[in-house]
Amino acid sequence: MINKRMFMLVTPDYKRIVRYLTSKELCDMLGVTINNLDMKLTKTTMIDGYVIAEE
Repeated sequence: MINKRMFMLVTPDYKRIVRYLTSKELCDMLGVTINNLDMKLTKTTMIDGYVIAEE
């Protein structure tokens, strides 16, 4: 069974969650396939000024 991963976009001070994302939604936003998501996240930590955090 595959564990479903959830991500959040949070404010830079980590005080407020802006949006919850599934791994597929995050892949679409970053323009990568699910297989390359972890590699992309090592280089990309923010989207539109919001921090990407994994739940």
